[in-house]
Amino acid sequence: MERELKAVSALLVEPRRPCVYVLGGSKVEDKIPVIEHILTRDKADKILLGGVPAKLFLKAMDKKISTDDEKDLTGMQAHIKNAKSLAVKYKTRSKSPFDLAYGDTAGKEN
Repeated sequence: MERELKAVSALLVEPRRPCVYVLGGSKVEDKIPVIEHILTRDKADKILLGGVPAKLFLKAMDKKISTDDEKDLTGMQAHIKNAKSLAVKYKTRSKSPFDLAYGDTAGKEN
């Protein structure tokens, strides 16, 4: 754990360049402040988003996401608004997927 903390500290204090973060997962309420910190303090050249953070940013930019993903983002209006602000301000540095394929609960691919 000490080694991991040192590695994370080095990334957040003075990252070597070029520096690209890949962030994903499901706890978007934890990820948005991290994304904001990285972008506003110029800690990364790019952030590649996956998982729920990517879906949140896609929703924020009015891109089509699945009905199930829409349901997952219910009640996250504040996060969506923050994601839109970050996506607009840092559009060249934050990247979300643009060629999604997903299946609905019946297995139909969209």
